[in-house]
Amino acid sequence: MATSFTQSLRTPNEDVWNTLLGNRFVAAMSDASLPLESFRFYIEQNLIYLPAYARVLGFGAARSNNLSELERFSGSIRQIVDVEIGQNQQLRDRIITAGAADSGGNLEASPACLAYTSYLLATAATGSALDIMAVTLPCAWSYHEIAVQYPNPEPHPVYAEWLGFFASDEYGTYLKKLLHELDRLAGYVAQDDLDRLQRHFRAGARLEFGFWEMGVSMQRWPDAGRDVDE
Repeated sequence: MATSFTQSLRTPNEDVWNTLLGNRFVAAMSDASLPLESFRFYIEQNLIYLPAYARVLGFGAARSNNLSELERFSGSIRQIVDVEIGQNQQLRDRIITAGAADSGGNLEASPACLAYTSYLLATAATGSALDIMAVTLPCAWSYHEIAVQYPNPEPHPVYAEWLGFFASDEYGTYLKKLLHELDRLAGYVAQDDLDRLQRHFRAGARLEFGFWEMGVSMQRWPDAGRDVDE
């Protein structure tokens, strides 16, 4: 049986993929030990990341080779702009209401966030629609696989619901459809192109892991300091 496009990206990168799935940020969400301040920092950085991510997909729409690719990219852009940004804004407000202190995550992109968005935008500016598919796939694919590892999270006013959404059958169905569509759109990929796409997938998975680690450490630039009230 022939290996699908999406699986051909993941298989040689299982080492990085398994590290991503085992990130300590979501593990701490599951047992409710993650500080509210860390989650607020992550959400506020995500609100910096998401508009850049939408722009990356805009490059994909511009480089679409057919109507199916155009629909795939434009649909994802609408999902981010019309749904995900608003959901993250609501999560930020809920975590503030729950008592999360100001961590300064809304001030500027952290080193991890800037590295991630810069790589995505550079790939989008110089690559093809397939390059953009490969580098952005770890984000959507990993969220579901991370969340399903924690089917019985500890009660929490925010974390349990977050985990439940990404572990849900509804999100799993969305992901299955996404992978199927990408496999169909990719078609045959020459080995030289596949090698490059696998490197993009690996970089995307590493940067996704770095984003989670950023949430744990609330890493900011050294000159920014940690006291956001000063």
